[in-house]
Amino acid sequence: LMMGAVVCADAFGSTVFSDFLPNVQPGSSLDSLCVFLLVATIARSSQIPIYVGSVTSDTEPSEPAALVNTFGLLSAGSFLAYRVQPLFAMAPWSQLALLVVGSITAPLAAVIACRAFDVRRIFAASTASQAGVILIAFGAGSSSLGVLHLVANAFFAPLLGLVFSILVRACGSRDIRLMG
Repeated sequence: LMMGAVVCADAFGSTVFSDFLPNVQPGSSLDSLCVFLLVATIARSSQIPIYVGSVTSDTEPSEPAALVNTFGLLSAGSFLAYRVQPLFAMAPWSQLALLVVGSITAPLAAVIACRAFDVRRIFAASTASQAGVILIAFGAGSSSLGVLHLVANAFFAPLLGLVFSILVRACGSRDIRLMG
């Protein structure tokens, strides 16, 4: 993301979209900017091939912090994809890349979530899967569907994380096999 900001400031003289967006012409500056923004989106939303970030949420000190932090980090990448959608529309290959990455990550992360036994890993993988679905919508050029899913996810995922936290505290284990 920082490299994207550097390229943006260097090529267009500003990092504020409303300042440089009307003057953007397809070319190497736009392509390099889209590459950096695409990598930032994929990394932030923990998509394939940078998937490992979401499943390592075990470092947080408490269950609510870990689960809500996982959701917040993964949603940031989806929101970044929304914010840079006008730039991605000028470079169609970037939308195709979003579509392909989301199409690979969504089912793969869903399968990983179904095979996991740790509540944190289930939540992280399912959230990465939902981020993949959101990126599929943005990659297909449907910003309205992507935003709709992002907003819906913004309401239910933190609540689901807090419910998982309550279950873990009540059962004394993060292993779903021991929850009864």
